[in-house]
Amino acid sequence: MSLSVEELQQVVTELHALVGAVVQQAYAPRERVLLLELRVPGHTYLLRLDAEPSRTRLHLASARPPSPAEPLAFQQQARAHLVGRKLLAIELAPGDRVVTFHFADDAGERGVVAELTGRHGNLFLLASNGNLLSLAGPNLSQVRALAPGRAYVPPASEPPSSSGKSRFAPGPDFALSKQIEAAYAEKDRELDRATLRARVEKPLRTKLERTQRTVKKVELEAARGEAAEAHRVAGELLKISLHQVKRGAKEVALTDYSSGEPRAVTIALKPELSPADNLAWHFRQYRRLQQGSQRAAERLAQLRREADALQHELQSLAALDDDALRERALNLPVKLSPSRKGEPAERKPFREFHAVGGARIYVGKGAADNDVLTFKQARPHDLWLHARGRKGAHVVVPLEKREQVKPEVLLDACALAVHFSDAKSEPRAEVSYLPAKYLRKPRDAAPGQVIYSQEKTLVYVVEPERIARLLATAEG
Repeated sequence: MSLSVEELQQVVTELHALVGAVVQQAYAPRERVLLLELRVPGHTYLLRLDAEPSRTRLHLASARPPSPAEPLAFQQQARAHLVGRKLLAIELAPGDRVVTFHFADDAGERGVVAELTGRHGNLFLLASNGNLLSLAGPNLSQVRALAPGRAYVPPASEPPSSSGKSRFAPGPDFALSKQIEAAYAEKDRELDRATLRARVEKPLRTKLERTQRTVKKVELEAARGEAAEAHRVAGELLKISLHQVKRGAKEVALTDYSSGEPRAVTIALKPELSPADNLAWHFRQYRRLQQGSQRAAERLAQLRREADALQHELQSLAALDDDALRERALNLPVKLSPSRKGEPAERKPFREFHAVGGARIYVGKGAADNDVLTFKQARPHDLWLHARGRKGAHVVVPLEKREQVKPEVLLDACALAVHFSDAKSEPRAEVSYLPAKYLRKPRDAAPGQVIYSQEKTLVYVVEPERIARLLATAEG
């Protein structure tokens, strides 16, 4: 059950004691959950904002849930925009379950809006102008267009029904937070256990699914023994009836007496081969398919043993307690880079950024790297961008064949093209964009120089909040 309006009013009043605290760290262990590590002189507190369905709430926490295998984008955004900023105020919308946290430092203000409204709950990170920087989970509203870069629109003021009673009693030392945490403790333990189990099971399930797909392919290879036998029978018949085969024929009708009863058999021939060569070809096919079928049968037995072992290991996880699961999760192997094990990771010629919705955008690191990105990394159907008439980085948006770039992704790519060019300090700039297949390198051209055609041009008006959001996602 989620916190009621009265209960939220109580806990917001209690949390006013934290105004002036500084954000030291931010964690997003699950979608729609944010924990902020707040420091006041002599003490550190962990503030939990939880907008998960049927469990929306707000309180101080004694510990944080286990982290996911891969950091969530909302965590990266929260760290980029909140760490180091001071908590200025906490506001609860009158009669509603929407709580706004205001943060600021010398670089400007930021806000976090917690819509703790049951199954439609969500968390939003706001810029100083009220525009959205990030959403903890997908927008579930059918009437509000909530997306990064757009202005935050609060929900319609429709206060939920209320009994006027609270399950919790105020007291010293953040007594409300302790009671709320205790009330949700069992549900949290169940969810944390499920999170740990999913984290441990994921690599095993991935490997099992891959093995099962391979089993199906190898089963087809093992079944080719029947085709091999057909070639052997054809070869034996041709060997004793080769005089009946005419050169250039596509097939020949023969009689098979091997079963004791005469049986008419039609044998396919290759008209470009002589009768003797057709005989030899059928025996070669027999040997090839027979050997392949035997190897496939041996591999199939091994794959099935591996699949059984993985199934058994997955079943054994059900018997592990929380401590054993946690230890197993901590001992999961770290993902290796694309380079070989033991070798240094290969240097990438680009930085990677993530646009709205997680789309990747590559930005060349220098002139020589621009060439590598454009002519070796980019595929013909990828979108290529550059600040028109300016010195700057080549930008590539990976796309599938016949995929159209989304408008917000295009604007994000334009923002990066301008930011990483000598037009960075100007209020607007032109950006050319086109499929990479329309690019070519002039003979004897300097690194980074290209010739292109079929381009389109967009006049991009610089948006500091957009580039700040993108820079916070930088990799490499």
